[in-house]
Amino acid sequence: MTRVITGLFFAFWLIRGSVFAQSVAPVVGGISATPTKPTPRSAFWNPALLGVSSRTQIDTNLTLIGGWMIYDRDGVDPNSGGRYDSAVVAAMAPNPFFSMSSPLGSKYFRFGYSTYIPGGVLAEFNPDGPQRYQLINGLNVPWHHQFTVVYRPSTDWSVGLSGIYSLGFLKSDLSIDLNRFMESVLNSDQVPKENAVLEAKARIPLSTAHGLGAALGIYYVPTYQFSFGLAMFSPIFYNFDTKLQLETPKSVSTFGSGLRALGVEETIDMNINVRTVVPPILHFGFSYQPYGYWQMEYFGRYAFNSIWRSMEVKVKSASIEQAKHFVRPGQDLSDHFLAGTVQSFHLWKRWKLGVNFTYSSSPVEDHQMAVSLADFDSLLSGVFLQYAFTRRWIIGIEYAHAFMLTRSASGTSTAGDPNDIFPPVSSDGVYKASSDRIGIMFNYAY
Repeated sequence: MTRVITGLFFAFWLIRGSVFAQSVAPVVGGISATPTKPTPRSAFWNPALLGVSSRTQIDTNLTLIGGWMIYDRDGVDPNSGGRYDSAVVAAMAPNPFFSMSSPLGSKYFRFGYSTYIPGGVLAEFNPDGPQRYQLINGLNVPWHHQFTVVYRPSTDWSVGLSGIYSLGFLKSDLSIDLNRFMESVLNSDQVPKENAVLEAKARIPLSTAHGLGAALGIYYVPTYQFSFGLAMFSPIFYNFDTKLQLETPKSVSTFGSGLRALGVEETIDMNINVRTVVPPILHFGFSYQPYGYWQMEYFGRYAFNSIWRSMEVKVKSASIEQAKHFVRPGQDLSDHFLAGTVQSFHLWKRWKLGVNFTYSSSPVEDHQMAVSLADFDSLLSGVFLQYAFTRRWIIGIEYAHAFMLTRSASGTSTAGDPNDIFPPVSSDGVYKASSDRIGIMFNYAY
């Protein structure tokens, strides 16, 4: 019986994969921002760019992002005898960016502040869908506050150093199939699989954590036609001290005092620590202006996801003796890279038209794919238009679509020990996704 009880409360972590993918959004600050674009909106790419202007600047971008994902699970639904229904999620959320910089009366120094969301995951699925053993709804979002000092001894180059304070948000809900658990209790192989009557619920309530990081950037302009940018961002760690709430179905609680004596109640709270990380990131780019009206920018990113696992869960205290000091490591992800270009055209004195093409790779391998750890290779294509009312006021609009390549997951679970109370849940199947973004920008300098 002890082994059965232990399996019940570890089922949440025996699901294949960690709770969320730790990828970085391909576009932050608008599709016109790059490691060589001299505007405060490019602080995410290169903090040294805040020092280019000798004036005080306020730069904002508000983007509305909408997207969807469809998961078609492989196999046969044991309840209907046919194929599983598709699991579909659609979401729309704002992604604001605000940045400002000023010399504050200094000749060689600039000071800046930026706040933005560098990436994250937000999803809410049908609680009865075929993905419910991976995820029902969840949230994993970091919110960065970046404080920057830039030293600019000449017009040729500048060096920027940033300190970053980040507030992380985490939430998760999913179901647990108690089929194997009940077979062990009843000593029977006739218990139905994936039946709503035999489902427990695992929940991490909305939780917050603090993280600290730093960034160092360089911007070099050897001639009026060429410029180069390079920036390195440190990792940021989050330690969520929160609870894991487990709700057992009535079909389990009816077994009475025997299970309750071992700590099994209808609802059990365990104190846990969840560690997540935004990996170290390298940004680089160069710009070439062959003609006065045409500027070409090429840029890249390399995220070192493979250094740290995606997520780690530790039990700090629990009413179940076997659950105490339990540790569940996260997935070993691959490094992620991005490559893109922004082409800008000054067609008229006050108007600027530009396009963005960006390819972004996924750090998640096919055998790791799950609704709770979904990531895609993608190609983003977008266009932006900006208008300068005066030398001080600039406004702009932009639109971009991300073509996400279909993923086919296989080998996401193994047979394991045939006596395991909770065998790994397969997340094999086909994953499809797409996203769109529309935004406005505003720049004021004085």
